[in-house]
Amino acid sequence: MHKQSTLASAGLCAGLLVFAVLPVSAAWTLNDTQTRLTDGNWTLTVAADGQDLTITASAAATWDDLDLTDVERDTAVDDAPGYRVTAIGAAAFKQKTIKSITAPDVVTIANGSSAANGAFYSAGLTNVSFAALTTIGNYAFQSCSGLTRAKFPSVTAIGNYAFSGCGAFTNIEVNADIASIGSYAFARTSSFQACVLKSFQPTTLPKLEMIGEKAFFGSSGSNLQGDFYCPALTNLGFQALRQSAITSFRAPKLTYLGDNAFSACASLTDVEVSADITYIGASAFARTSTGQTCVLKTFHPTTLPRLEMIGAQAFYGKNGSALEGDFHCPALTNLGNQALSSSKITSFRAPALTNLLAGTFQNCQSLTNVDIGAVISIGDRAFNHCGGLTNVVLCADIVSIGIYAFADETNWKRCWLKGLQPTTLPKLVSIGNNAFQGNQGCDLEGEFTFPALTSLGASAFPKSKITAFRAPKLESVGASALSDCTMLSNVVIRGGGTLGNSCITGMKCRALIDVLGPAPTSIGTTAISASTKNAANKDNPYPQVRVAHVRDLDGWKTLDGVTFTPFETARENATHRKYLGDTPEKRTKGLITGRGTFWLVDADSNKATYLSLR
Repeated sequence: MHKQSTLASAGLCAGLLVFAVLPVSAAWTLNDTQTRLTDGNWTLTVAADGQDLTITASAAATWDDLDLTDVERDTAVDDAPGYRVTAIGAAAFKQKTIKSITAPDVVTIANGSSAANGAFYSAGLTNVSFAALTTIGNYAFQSCSGLTRAKFPSVTAIGNYAFSGCGAFTNIEVNADIASIGSYAFARTSSFQACVLKSFQPTTLPKLEMIGEKAFFGSSGSNLQGDFYCPALTNLGFQALRQSAITSFRAPKLTYLGDNAFSACASLTDVEVSADITYIGASAFARTSTGQTCVLKTFHPTTLPRLEMIGAQAFYGKNGSALEGDFHCPALTNLGNQALSSSKITSFRAPALTNLLAGTFQNCQSLTNVDIGAVISIGDRAFNHCGGLTNVVLCADIVSIGIYAFADETNWKRCWLKGLQPTTLPKLVSIGNNAFQGNQGCDLEGEFTFPALTSLGASAFPKSKITAFRAPKLESVGASALSDCTMLSNVVIRGGGTLGNSCITGMKCRALIDVLGPAPTSIGTTAISASTKNAANKDNPYPQVRVAHVRDLDGWKTLDGVTFTPFETARENATHRKYLGDTPEKRTKGLITGRGTFWLVDADSNKATYLSLR
């Protein structure tokens, strides 16, 4: 038992001898109501539960080191056991200048109810020792700016905000059996602050099941390092390890990976999750600043039978993505925009996916095979710059294809897509601008029939190798939509809308454009024309626009910018005569010039053909 002592010092002031007595700790005593524990320096307000005490408030003559090691021994009376301090309550040492605490019997530090109500909130602690502590409550050590390191050999749960705002806290050691790390546990969220925690030991945590959102977050980065193995982890929260310096993370039971969980992790190259993962959040591994690459190379496993969602920009890198592999996600129904953009994946199968958003596979140059057989909407730039993709099988019920969807419009690039199946798409309503554009051409082949198509964007199929394009409900054709298609021999549209500049040009010899409805409301420059020479360098006939009904012929003749020359007059011209072809003269009404050059043909006598196309 401690003996009380005094330290005396003397000084002479105005002829008087003055003694100053400074308190030092004596034996711990507990009052009769078990509400106050004191040793002469420290006065602790406590609540008793049997022989267990919880500290709820504190006062001291001098705020220095608190040692609770001898409380049980000092409070024992005769054969009755002593009391032990086993818990510390919320705000018990809030904003106190205590320097250190040794509490070998404390098992729990209680949850604080708010940001400024933690047990040691903004206290002056520089050193702590809790040999038996298992639970660190919410906000427990928040904003303890002097705390640099701590060892908690028995801790199995760290609460929300437990060490948030601890600007000097660089090292922590916990029990390998820790089960949970709360949200914002080590975070620093003010502007330009980094999470300074560098070492979290051990890095193999066999019983850890949850890491909360922003657990290791710093608004300007996180210094956390290591290769982590968490075989029991099932949930990784929003921004949990964002911008950290970890190099690998293996969690073979992880089924939920939150938004931005590993975003901006410049050293993370290898990740393992559960094959049963259901959710990969937006920007989960993204690096979005200029010049940054998503360095993640291997993601295990690549067959994910229960994965339902991959969020926007999940594996995106502003300067590319190192991700490799052949991915099979049979349950995937939600794939965010730019989710796999600029990655090095080679195949992607998602047979349940119904919508493909903007830029999903943009610039995936190694992608050679996709299975998107249920997708009914392909977003803008979904496969833009995918130079290795040569064949795609679409859903027969697809409704829309966005702008630049399969394009490669950079200088000297081609759209390498060659096969698009099926070639009859009965529900396709719109094809966006530049959907299949390549500045050096497009390898797309086939005869295409789109019975429901009502919108065809500018430069949709320029320089392609398609041989027929039939869209009997299409009223307007965008500028250059079918320009320089040298293999194209037949186009079917409804008409009645606008024909853009160079919309149907460079067609094959004897090309036929069948218009099932009214004349267009306007026609652009060089809207319809064909190459004047064929492969054998012989003169090609002008293309023919075959109008379904006699009543619609006059509308063509009177279009702005158009000159109509009756057939009898046109054939007298030697130049025009050599491009006449073999159309029966009685059906050829004349020659249109001024907006391209083509023969205007009355097809009213061949109604059966048009009825089958409608």
